[in-house]
Amino acid sequence: MMTQHVKAPPRRICGKRPIQWEQLPECVSPFPKATRRSLQARTLVAFRIAGRSFHFTHVLTAAIVAAAAGCVPQRDDAALLFCADREHVRDAGLRRTSAAWYLRFDALRVSDLDDALATSDEAELRHRAAALCREAGALARPSIEGEIDRLSDDARRDLASRTHTAPDAATLKAHFARRADAEVNRELAEAAALPTAELRHRLRDWRAGLEPLPDDRGRTARRLLLGGLALPALIGLEQQEKRILEGTESPASIEMPVMLWCPASNDSAVGATPTNEDDLLKRWAPFIAVEWPTRRDYPEECDRIGGVRLEGSKTDFRVCVDGAAPAIYTYASTAKLHGGRFAQANYVWWFPRRPALTANDPVAGTIDGGTLRLTFDAAGRPAVAEVILSCGCGHEAWVARSLEQAALREHGPPQPGADYAIEKRGQAGRPVLVSGLFDAAPGTRLLLTLAAGSHGPRSVSFTASPRAPQRVIGEKRYDILGYDALDRLPLENGVASMFGADGLVHNAGRAEGYLLAPTGMLSAGQPRKRGTQRIRWDAYLFDEPDLLERTMRLPATFEAAATRAD
Repeated sequence: MMTQHVKAPPRRICGKRPIQWEQLPECVSPFPKATRRSLQARTLVAFRIAGRSFHFTHVLTAAIVAAAAGCVPQRDDAALLFCADREHVRDAGLRRTSAAWYLRFDALRVSDLDDALATSDEAELRHRAAALCREAGALARPSIEGEIDRLSDDARRDLASRTHTAPDAATLKAHFARRADAEVNRELAEAAALPTAELRHRLRDWRAGLEPLPDDRGRTARRLLLGGLALPALIGLEQQEKRILEGTESPASIEMPVMLWCPASNDSAVGATPTNEDDLLKRWAPFIAVEWPTRRDYPEECDRIGGVRLEGSKTDFRVCVDGAAPAIYTYASTAKLHGGRFAQANYVWWFPRRPALTANDPVAGTIDGGTLRLTFDAAGRPAVAEVILSCGCGHEAWVARSLEQAALREHGPPQPGADYAIEKRGQAGRPVLVSGLFDAAPGTRLLLTLAAGSHGPRSVSFTASPRAPQRVIGEKRYDILGYDALDRLPLENGVASMFGADGLVHNAGRAEGYLLAPTGMLSAGQPRKRGTQRIRWDAYLFDEPDLLERTMRLPATFEAAATRAD
């Protein structure tokens, strides 16, 4: 496709570098050629208008027409974001901000940003701004690199033509790493030198520019368009809520045989004190027992935990779970409780399918899984264990018996409708359910029992020997892998992610998603990426660092010895 040439002298806009009209980028567009040429011509006219008069409506018109024409932006950082969006390879687990392409935010950093804006102390503001800039920049680097790795060869060539670099992934990643590092260093210098009001304004720009999470885009439209079906959807939601309560700690989970998955290595770490995140994740890697009935109405492979791989080509691939190569994917996170920070260890597993357990089962579908999250107290002991299905459904919590006893002493007996003193009732949104208590003795690991077929949690306990309380008919060993591996799965001569740009696992939708769409939920029941999982029927984001503080009556003794936020 030929580049359009327009003879026009360079012009300056608000003191910026002159626009070279003869160097406007080539366009890649899904429109027919005749339509595309017309749009490109109009784009050039619109840009020339905007160059002569920096009027808002002119610039807006130029941007809209350029977008319709499919033009890759001329600035290389904007071109990077454009290409990632166009090819649907953006990292849905982190949020961009339009104010700074070189920063990306997870739920913890969004919370830290809000905390920084809330402080009135100038020194504290500068300290928090600098720390936040470093951390958001550190999040952005691998996120951007992953997007470049997942681009097609054509997209990388297109991007390289804008950055005047070689089109290979390594060169492009090095180019954007240098640019991002320079921008972060500039921000750090300005955080120390800017007047307080300007620095606070800079942070407000970051916050205002944060893009919405994938499921928040179009939520209102879904509710408005399907509002007439909301009542049946809510009735179905309540029925599912009852099933969650009835399925917890069923006697069948003790009596039924189980297949056991154990960590493949590092058994000696049980007695060691973790000194870093990797040690923490290995030390508390759980035993997972899956009920193993003698008869099923579906293939037993559906109940086998496995490693994730992709099959096919970059333009047509499917996500597979290989039960012959079991793996658990891990990551660390942080809980914030009244200014304290507490370590969390997360463990994610995958099944090849959630089988149909009834006729026309709305939650059946390809790919299933779940997450276990352990939150530790100030002494490094497990205090809260949470389990969710990979879609965010079925969230349940178990707490240490000592924590429940402290909550009982401080807050009194359970509130109406609650089973435990630590449960909180009466707040906006659905309550977080506490399903039981545990005792985590030294030298033990968590044992999680999952139901056959539905893969929901049956029980949580701690044990040194997972064979003791149950009939174990077989044992598998799983590898411990980093969660980021799910975004860099080998495919053809490159890599791809098991998740789409909306955070959903590719081609893993459920009929439930259509049934609950009137509530505003995005594809309910479909497995999704960390950072996009909402729990308790979308009442909370699972990754919110203050989730436990908001939804439990935590005793002060749990928080008093915490490491204070930096």
